[in-house]
Amino acid sequence: MTDRDALAISRLRAQVLERTRLLAAARARVRDLEAELARTRVDHAQTAPTEEP
Repeated sequence: MTDRDALAISRLRAQVLERTRLLAAARARVRDLEAELARTRVDHAQTAPTEEP
């Protein structure tokens, strides 16, 4: 393997690590948003007027 190959591999590894980090952050944000949505649904369900028969 040449120095050029090693450098290319190193750069690719760095890209993979960065994209993995970004993906983990995006997944955490999705979890936060899903939890917020669930809380909002519960709040609305508790405060929604009940229908009379």
